[in-house]
Amino acid sequence: MVEWGSNEKQLVEMAQKTGKVPPALKRKPELFEDLRLVWEAFKTLSPARQYYNGAPQPIPLSEILAYCQMFEINDLEERREFAEFIIEMDTVFIAAVLKKSR
Repeated sequence: MVEWGSNEKQLVEMAQKTGKVPPALKRKPELFEDLRLVWEAFKTLSPARQYYNGAPQPIPLSEILAYCQMFEINDLEERREFAEFIIEMDTVFIAAVLKKSR
């Protein structure tokens, strides 16, 4: 997401026009269909994060739980697994942003 997320559409258009796939698009991970909802949730929840000294902070657990309530993810085990996915994705995102800023 850090390399291609917000620019994916432009990268695809560039590849179609030039016939050359940009490196960032080549590195784009494959999204398995059964995780599409988690990815969409992560994109929805990501703006809820705070920033401190320009660095992204983790998405608050309260926001993840509010998302679960809003979208009726009521089963406790399903909520736990959902939260683990979001937290892990968030950890990777924050690490990538911090690495890029060094």
